[in-house]
Amino acid sequence: MTNIARKLLNHSEIQFPTIVDAKRGKNLFELINVYPEYGVGIKVVPDHWVKKGITKSYYEITRVSLKMKASS
Repeated sequence: MTNIARKLLNHSEIQFPTIVDAKRGKNLFELINVYPEYGVGIKVVPDHWVKKGITKSYYEITRVSLKMKASS
């Protein structure tokens, strides 16, 4: 999550998990991969929403279904 997003979220009523000092943006799997049960129950918000001033909307992870890719 960008510094802008972190600053905006720190001033809002809702606190979301952030990725500190990320060199690049992370996809959803990279974010939830570090949480128990792959983040079921956490709330996440895309950076571009925060940049637009949308701070009271979020996605809540309710279930995760992982699929393995067949390697050739």
